[in-house]
Amino acid sequence: MCELIPGMTRAKLSQMRFSGTGPAYYKPTAKTVVYDRDVVVAWLRSTERVGTSEFAETG
Repeated sequence: MCELIPGMTRAKLSQMRFSGTGPAYYKPTAKTVVYDRDVVVAWLRSTERVGTSEFAETG
């Protein structure tokens, strides 16, 4: 997933999983984390902004 988002790192994804702020994921084993590409794209689109202080209106 890191290759889909410029500046994203594995460490940042781990922090986001811990805090519950990142995209949904699957964890089939204790050391494996899997992201659905469509879910990641939808999550990324949900973070779109139109300015520096407000979220974009979608819909």
